[in-house]
Amino acid sequence: MENIENKNVAVDTVENTNSKEASLHPEKIKADGIDFFGEAKSFSRGICNTPPNKTQPNFTDLKFVCGVDSLYYFIEPNSFYMELFHKLKIEFDSKDYIMEYNRKNKKKFPIFIDILGENFYYQRREDGFIFFTHYEELYTIGFKSVDINKGLLSIRVELLAIGIYTLGLKPIINMIDRKFRNYITLNKQITRLDLNCFVNSDFSMFHKENFITKKQKFDEKIAIRGKQYETETFTIGSKNHKLRLYNKLRELEVKGGDKEPIMLNYFEMKGLNIDEPIWNIEFEIHREFLKSRDILTVDDALKNATMLFQYSMRAVRLVDIETSKDMQNKQRIETNKIWEYIHDHYTIDDFIQNSSKLLPQRKVIKPFLEERAKEEQFRLFKRREENNLPLDHNLILEYLNEYLEQQTIPTPEELLKRIEDEYKI
Repeated sequence: MENIENKNVAVDTVENTNSKEASLHPEKIKADGIDFFGEAKSFSRGICNTPPNKTQPNFTDLKFVCGVDSLYYFIEPNSFYMELFHKLKIEFDSKDYIMEYNRKNKKKFPIFIDILGENFYYQRREDGFIFFTHYEELYTIGFKSVDINKGLLSIRVELLAIGIYTLGLKPIINMIDRKFRNYITLNKQITRLDLNCFVNSDFSMFHKENFITKKQKFDEKIAIRGKQYETETFTIGSKNHKLRLYNKLRELEVKGGDKEPIMLNYFEMKGLNIDEPIWNIEFEIHREFLKSRDILTVDDALKNATMLFQYSMRAVRLVDIETSKDMQNKQRIETNKIWEYIHDHYTIDDFIQNSSKLLPQRKVIKPFLEERAKEEQFRLFKRREENNLPLDHNLILEYLNEYLEQQTIPTPEELLKRIEDEYKI
């Protein structure tokens, strides 16, 4: 566990502490030098005496949106799960020729597999799991045998940004529950939680010296804009608990893809100005850190999200060194006004309650399953009629028999040729 402390944090009792918070083990919580869920909701320094940074808006006019940017969790399987796993494994193994082709030719053609009536594509192998991503990129789900890596539950879900910001957090969790209801229990164990806040403000003028923390790892990415140097990303902390502070609009511009218009639409719906800088304050928190705080399930994590984010903002503090009169004692340097304001006002209540209608539904791309194949066949029949071509049962049957006669067992070379034709290489 990391040794993080902020000696200037007042230790008062937080009102409305829920039963889960009250049951946390104090000896674990205080091991970091901070009473984790017992701190006051504001910093101890007199922040209001600090003049606003000239390049940032007055904190009372600040526009920001809080939420959950990523959520990974394990699901406990039931006694019927292995039937599903064996079926998926057989279908996946039947696509080995595509993986072999990709390996030999350094290609990245997707390997699609049907999972309970929806298309998914192969993503990766890790820790005994085979991971597949939903064809609409709503989430990634991994499956493993119950006999492999027994220390982990056999299903792992990774909610992706497109799913979270279109369907909403709770709706997508419920959708996954319904889809796999015949193979799972209700036990969901948290493994990663990314809590974030999109802020209509510019943090590019800050540097390493502006952060007060006991975390050892620090990375600063600087870009050149014309004749000026601008910071684009700060990464502070270890794998289990880290801050990422970065230029969100710049990231969307560089990566592009479907995510950019979805996020820009989301920002506008939430009242952010996309013509002004938007930065993301994001804390990536992993299972080991959460477990040390007795946060074990998805429900535990969401109930304690505000406390976790506020704790993290105190563990990594942004300060205004330019206005400080006491540079000898770092802990007494005043906290940046915006950092303090977001700390005091962070909540995911609105994000959770209104998540089912965050954005209009994206157009669904139908996978080529039986129903779609039938529609395609009907369209061919209609085209024959429109072009005065004969259409009768015997002729269709003749074509079908001719096609079946051509379907012999292909050689490996023919399989590779089929891939080339399918993907129009």
